[in-house]
Amino acid sequence: MKKQLEQLADLLCAHPLWLLASAGICLLLAGALFVNQIYLDRSVHARFLAEATTAPQIHWYEERTTAPQAEASVQTIETEPAFDYVLNTSSKKIHRPDCRYAESLKAENRAEASEGQLSGLLADGYTYCSVCCGG
Repeated sequence: MKKQLEQLADLLCAHPLWLLASAGICLLLAGALFVNQIYLDRSVHARFLAEATTAPQIHWYEERTTAPQAEASVQTIETEPAFDYVLNTSSKKIHRPDCRYAESLKAENRAEASEGQLSGLLADGYTYCSVCCGG
């Protein structure tokens, strides 16, 4: 068996894939009970780490450095709006951003306001929407 492995190593060193092997790629020889690893170094020597009990099968592999990818999951991320309220400048109503009336406003009648602006808006005659603000 050792003679067969030595012959195999000689064939591999003469093969064009030798350049890959000299770059550090490992050749696995899988036997029935053991796995032989032949590391071919740049000086064209082979180290045999175990004896195989049957004729080996040759498998080339490249080690993966990334972990297996987990199943992709779909996540819905709801972001907070950059503003606290939506204003209807035509009717002078104050809406929450998720109000059905705020969502259907025309662009020319729509404005945005923060919590800190409410007292000034109420002084200017704005009122809360009775649907979303309960007022």
